[in-house]
Amino acid sequence: MEFTKVTSESFEHKVLGAEVPVLLEFSYKYCSACQEVKEFLKDNIDIEEIKILEIDISTNQKMAEKYNVDKTPTLLLFSHGKERGRHIGYLDQDELEELLSQLSIISRIKEIIMELF
Repeated sequence: MEFTKVTSESFEHKVLGAEVPVLLEFSYKYCSACQEVKEFLKDNIDIEEIKILEIDISTNQKMAEKYNVDKTPTLLLFSHGKERGRHIGYLDQDELEELLSQLSIISRIKEIIMELF
């Protein structure tokens, strides 16, 4: 599986407008840790549950600045057009689960709100 590339032009549609949660890796083509994170994510995420995208900071510097990304790899988790989580650097299984748990928390809060009304 290849990560789908995102540019500043396609960001709004592919990331903010996505119907499923998005895990976006800010990377750099010469970053060995970025490649390791990609392989780890490929092995540990069910692609149907979440969209995995990549943006190269060398050609999309304005997006990196907008989201305060100054190190690679940086992972941002988006849901419903909003940033829900962030991880900088390499991650292990526990850190991945912690990052993705933000989606469960958001879903549960929405359920509680719906129950109240």
